[in-house]
Amino acid sequence: MPPTSPRPSPRPPSVDLHGCRPDEALARLSRALHRARLQGSASIEVITGRGLGNARGAPVLRGQVEAWLSGVEGGLHGVRSHARQPHGGSLLVRLGLRRGADGQELPAEPERGAGLEDLGPADLGLDGWDPSSEAP
Repeated sequence: MPPTSPRPSPRPPSVDLHGCRPDEALARLSRALHRARLQGSASIEVITGRGLGNARGAPVLRGQVEAWLSGVEGGLHGVRSHARQPHGGSLLVRLGLRRGADGQELPAEPERGAGLEDLGPADLGLDGWDPSSEAP
């Protein structure tokens, strides 16, 4: 019997932001990170392109995406770290575990749709939340 070679690790999910305006790219990235965490993915590849095709010939989107990932929004989406890939056109983003409002690890859930509209209060950690208790 021939020796078995180790199976290559599966590619992480990815989101392609090529051609997006920064606001579109960040909205798409937010949705992709949310889906990846619901699926229990440990990482996601974010394809920004190298940014050499714009009028200035300098990357714009990649820097804005990196700043977003490093900031508050990235933290809220479970981003633990990100690194540029050797070819320069994408980032590998490492995600933390999904946690509930109490800080406890939540099980991975199957993807239920393409966006936040399909999520219920439990998915967002809002079990027991009463909107009438919020101050105006």
